[in-house]
Amino acid sequence: MIPQPTDVDDLSVLTTALDGADHATRLAWVRSLGKKQQVKLYALAEGQALDVGYFHDADGQVVIHHGRNSLPAFTSFEKRMVLHGDRVQGYNEGVARPLVGPGHFLVRDSEDTPGEIWVDYCWACDAAPEGFPAPAPNDRGISTLVYGNMVDVMRGVSAHVSVGRAIKKGKLTSNYFVLCRERSR
Repeated sequence: MIPQPTDVDDLSVLTTALDGADHATRLAWVRSLGKKQQVKLYALAEGQALDVGYFHDADGQVVIHHGRNSLPAFTSFEKRMVLHGDRVQGYNEGVARPLVGPGHFLVRDSEDTPGEIWVDYCWACDAAPEGFPAPAPNDRGISTLVYGNMVDVMRGVSAHVSVGRAIKKGKLTSNYFVLCRERSR
């Protein structure tokens, strides 16, 4: 059994349990985490380094990261990511996509904290990878409410789980989320 983040004081307890679990168990755990648990997990993961390579596979296949966020609605989603040329690109898939757009993003190293990764929605997608939705701006229409002027700060939890917090217009928000990588590295 994987403990809840609020039940531990050391991330290594969760890392060990998650790394020893199968995908279905990890995904169920991620989907069980409400906002309080996500906030605690983000704090526990401070200093846990990630690299851009964590989010994609070198074979060019799309990697799905199943997510659960702390918002009051549309809490389940996917971030789909792929190495496209020399950069890692992604977009958001879920029931809200027809309404808010795909939210194309670039995955890159943090400009602020070594070992943290940014999911950068401020980047303008000029060419979408094969199978991705067509490029759409994140700073127009309803998309700007969700993705405009936003960067997600990602921290590592385990070999398959990461946790993030949104920054909007340079300010920390109270929006958190947890991702469970579908395929192992």
